[in-house]
Amino acid sequence: GHYLLIDSGYGNWDDHQEVNDPEAHNLFMVGGEGPGTAEAWIDGVRTEAGLQIASGHTSYQGLDWTRSLALAGEDVLVVWDQVEPTEGTLDLTLMTQGPNDSLELGAQGAQWAVDGLELQVVVIADEALTCSQRSEQHAFSYGDYQEHGVLEANLSADSPTHWLTVARIAEPGAD
Repeated sequence: GHYLLIDSGYGNWDDHQEVNDPEAHNLFMVGGEGPGTAEAWIDGVRTEAGLQIASGHTSYQGLDWTRSLALAGEDVLVVWDQVEPTEGTLDLTLMTQGPNDSLELGAQGAQWAVDGLELQVVVIADEALTCSQRSEQHAFSYGDYQEHGVLEANLSADSPTHWLTVARIAEPGAD
């Protein structure tokens, strides 16, 4: 299998500040701020029509957020985010952490080169998104820090919005 999306991991205690910022995780930033100490919980896990599905919920920084994940085999991950601003208009940034530093922006997302294949990530929402990229560090083993590309999808919302992210491993150039 291949990593579809990653979490920044944990390198060691002395350098944990390198990977524990909210920007290093697959979540929404609200006005540039992460969740702080917000509580989150898993609402359910099930298998349905051959898909492994999980959903969870949290609220922070004036945002009420429900995320559902569906894993289709080993090569496709579908993420469905339902977000609702509870405090006026919010500037939202969805952080998507790719597996390495080969990120290339596309029209509605990005792609990363992975072992001769492509990780293709498409992000759409109820309203037009602005996408950008940056680098972040991760560590999957003690003290082994590496760079990876981060896709940032941005929009301002004052009402409930829905975001759909699809990540899949495919042959280069596949549609």
